[in-house]
Amino acid sequence: MASGRGALIEWRDLNFTVTDAATGQLKTILSDISGMAGPGRLLSIMGPSGAGKSTLLDVLAANVSSRGASTSGTITVDGAPRSDRRFRRISCYVQQKDVLLSSATVAVLSGRYWRSWIRNPIMMASELVQYVFTALFIGLMYCRFNDVLGEGDFNRASCIWFSFAVLCFTPSYTAVTNWSSERLLLKRELGQKLYGMTTFYLARYSVVIPFQIAQSLLFVSVVYFFVGFQASAGGFFTFFIVFAMFQIVSEGVGACCAVATRTATSAVILLTFVLLLLLAFSGFLTTKVPVYFVWVQKCSYLTYAFSALLERELSHITLRDPDSGELIPGMRTGLSYSQNIGVLAAQLAGMEALKLAVFNLAYRFDFM
Repeated sequence: MASGRGALIEWRDLNFTVTDAATGQLKTILSDISGMAGPGRLLSIMGPSGAGKSTLLDVLAANVSSRGASTSGTITVDGAPRSDRRFRRISCYVQQKDVLLSSATVAVLSGRYWRSWIRNPIMMASELVQYVFTALFIGLMYCRFNDVLGEGDFNRASCIWFSFAVLCFTPSYTAVTNWSSERLLLKRELGQKLYGMTTFYLARYSVVIPFQIAQSLLFVSVVYFFVGFQASAGGFFTFFIVFAMFQIVSEGVGACCAVATRTATSAVILLTFVLLLLLAFSGFLTTKVPVYFVWVQKCSYLTYAFSALLERELSHITLRDPDSGELIPGMRTGLSYSQNIGVLAAQLAGMEALKLAVFNLAYRFDFM
């Protein structure tokens, strides 16, 4: 397309219109623009603010990402009709607006996300501190369970539920915060066809999920031994696996709420409502769920995570009746923790599919 000396770019009768979001009417930004940019020459485009200089550069650079925009006219490179894909290989475009991740470099997406974490020690430290702090707080709050019936079982149940409540809000709100900074960059790069939404999704979560697993391991390592859950490797790793899956699903809920709304404020409001609804009918705050809210309990991933760990803990300890002194070994709740973990794993897989679908729909319908 272009020789070693550069490329001759010409445009004739170039028009560009967009749909006004307020009125729904078409608005003309460029009208019958013609010109050329020769190889090895510096071309200046001058005009008052709002004249369409940046829009002209966007159109010439094949960088139009606005939905509802319409372009007409002829753009040629060395006399041949321009191919957007081939043109991007021989050209570079410095954006007027610095819409970049604070610590990202232009590289493979997964590498970029990895570096954005490594090169931002404040973000990494704040993430770790909040998990360590909440784990220590819960540990001090429930320090060393006893085996008295009515106390030991209740404290174990409330500790498990409160831990889930913490890991319900923390990763989901982090997802909302991160999305607000990623949205504009993603929209621009998708508009430039640098990659697809599936590529973005795989790259993002190949980095995010390992961090979430490490955070869950740190949280469980502190809480589990501090409060005095059953001292066994099987019990510890069951807690770790369930908490890791729970945290990943919670992040997915936050990501979906963030993508489904246009502002961080709206996302926080929606997310708070969703999480409170799921927490209310998880099986701890109320003994009987109204029939019209049963569907919430059945759909809530918190229900299955809470039931799995409660069954795992209570079925492997012996409690003492304070009145009679009778020992009650292996209390059963009537729930199978293996089945609950299976349902939670299925919900995790479903959440990953839902996130990808929501991301794609948001981009397709210009909701980013």
